[in-house]
Order: sequence, then structure tokens, then C-alpha cells
Amino acid sequence: MRHRPRVLIVTLYPESGGVPVLVSFAVKVLRKHGYEPVLAHYEPYRITPELSVPSQQLFSGKTPGVEQRSKIDGCETWAIGCVRPEFEYQHYRLSERWQRVIDSCSEYVCISGNILAGTCLMEAGKHFAAWIATDWDGDRADRYRQFSVARKCLDVILNRFKLRRLERKLLNHATVLPLSAYTSMVLSEKRGHPIESESLPMPIDTKFFVPAENKTESPGIGFTGRFNDPRKNIRLFLEVASRLKEVYPDLTVYLVGEMASDKVKQLIVSMRLEDQVQLMSRLPMDELRAVLQQMTVFIIPSNQEGLCISALEAMACGTPVVSTRCGGPEQFVIDNKTGYLCESTADAMAERVARLLDDKPLYQVLSVNARAEVLAHYTEAHCERIFMNGFEQAKEDAA
Repeated sequence: MRHRPRVLIVTLYPESGGVPVLVSFAVKVLRKHGYEPVLAHYEPYRITPELSVPSQQLFSGKTPGVEQRSKIDGCETWAIGCVRPEFEYQHYRLSERWQRVIDSCSEYVCISGNILAGTCLMEAGKHFAAWIATDWDGDRADRYRQFSVARKCLDVILNRFKLRRLERKLLNHATVLPLSAYTSMVLSEKRGHPIESESLPMPIDTKFFVPAENKTESPGIGFTGRFNDPRKNIRLFLEVASRLKEVYPDLTVYLVGEMASDKVKQLIVSMRLEDQVQLMSRLPMDELRAVLQQMTVFIIPSNQEGLCISALEAMACGTPVVSTRCGGPEQFVIDNKTGYLCESTADAMAERVARLLDDKPLYQVLSVNARAEVLAHYTEAHCERIFMNGFEQAKEDAA
């Protein structure tokens, strides 16, 4: 029996967010084309401290550990620790543990928020395709503001300098598949010359995400994603909801994606939105679709987005989008066609939403256009072609 070639996908710890969705799609496509995907990720110290060796244990004789986990999408999956996890540049450094997994495969892909997860592949001398959502600075700009003083000092003294240099080397080593045109532009600046590969968005299942046959008449706005992440700027979303509530007392506000933090709950109470907001953690896909179908308008309040997959899923359901100018969404949120781009203020966003709520003929046109945009540029067949072209190009570049 002929063995299928093994492809190592180096990625992130599988939490909520867009990266696990990208990985699932890549696994599906690679299997379709005759490959056997293998997954590996750095296991965060906060999740499993026993797999890593922090600085205070350097001379204890302890070595980084590895665990084979329950399979993700039926894949062989490896969780790998590191030495000195407090230093971000150490997370994906090549080690004996990484080398064993790398040597068991013949082709390589990195799928991550930024390209630093590919460090072990570069240090092992392996060329790889890198499906990347954003640059390192964009990936952590808002989280940095929440660091402790000690963490900020460590970041300035060591992490920032090393990681920016490492990012540039990796971008010039790999065949980069940027998630959006915005990502391509940003990474080209970091790289020092243009990225020639076609941008590869996350595909949308347009046979599953479809408009509702009977959409409720009550107005509803929503956002789905990791809304506790400071980059998502959920305060702005709730400020928009607060303004709209004064005009539309029957407004429903959908906030879907994870368990709300105490900070988010306090914001809801302080803005007197307890009766409007429906908080939902991760939902089964059919329930998520039902929520997206019932939203009148999907709102992206973010400071930075590589793409925003959930907004595209909403558009496939015929839901127009009102978004800040935050990167990736600028590619598909088109003024007066699929929604509106506006400044990051509650007044500006509330005004655009109200325009759609008050003008039903305009709303119907944008609803039809939103789905048509997804059908034209974000189908699985379209994205499969781009992914396999990039994968084959990486193989050629390696040779």
C-alpha cells in the first residue's frame, strides 16, 4: 500500500479565532490532493507548564516535553514545549522535539496569525508555504497595552528587537500567502520588497451560509469572534448599540464567540444594555448560522483585522456590514454596495447602521450585493486553487 506524503502544518495552540478555521480548510484540501496532514504547535506555558522549562528551572535537568494529543480533524497532532517560554522568540525555536516531527514529514506549511510560528522550519532548513493573517506588530499592538510594566520592559529590551529581525528573515525565506490585500501590503513593507503571491482569504461555505427564508422584522446588530481580545474594540460596538437603542427600543444585540470577561459584562451594565445584549459563547455551526441570518447589520468595531471571517459568513447570509477602517475588511466592505466603511466613532457607525435600518429598498440591494461579493471571491473552489498554487510554488522554491 502506497503511503501518502506527510505534510507538517505548524500552527498555533487550537483556541477560538480564525487560525483553527484556516487549518481545517488546509487539512481538507491537502487530503483531497493526496497528502496526509500532520499538525504541531507550541504549547503555551499558561496552558501546560510542565512541557516547558522556564528560566528558573534551566539548571534543574528538565528538558522540554512533547505530547501527542487527541486528533484535530483526525490529524496526528503534537504539542511541543520550549526552553525559557517567557521569551516569545523562544517559542518556536528548533529543538530535538521539533526536529523529530519535522523529519517525519516531507512538505511544510505554516498557518498562523503571524509568521513567527515558522521559525523551527527555517532553522531546520526547510522551505515552506506560510498562510499568514497579519504582521507581528499588528498581531499584538493592543495586547501590548495591557502588559505589566515588567513585561513591557522585557519586550522593549529583548523581544521586540529580536522578533522584528526574525520576522523579516522568515518573510524572505518562505512562500508567503497573505490572508488579504491589506495583509499583503503590510507584510511587503516588513519584508522589504513586494509579495508576489495572490492573497488567500478564508473560504466561505456558501451552500451552508445562506439567507434566511423568513428574517425577523425586529432590528438586530451583532459581532461574532474573540470579543474579549482588545483588538476587537468591543467598547465601540457597545457604544454604537447604546446610541441605536435610544431610537430603536426593540433592538437586539448579538455578541457571540466566547465567555464574556468581567470587563465586557461591566461595560454592558454601565451602558444599560442588559435587556438588549444576547451573550453567547461558541455555538454549533447551525446555531451560528441562525444568529447571522437574524442580524440586520453585522458590525466590525475592530482596531485591526487580517480579514474577519465571521463578517464574510454574515455577508453570505445576506447581512450587510458596517466596519471601521481596520485592514482586511476594507477589501470586501464596499460603500453603498455591501455595507459601509466609516471612522472609529460610535456616532459615525450608528449613523450608517440607522441608514440601513430606515431605508428598506437600500437594505435589500446591499443584502443581495453582500452575498454576491462572497460568491464572486470567497468560495471554497476559488480559495482551494490559490492554496494549492502556493503549496506547489513552495515545493518549487524549495527545490
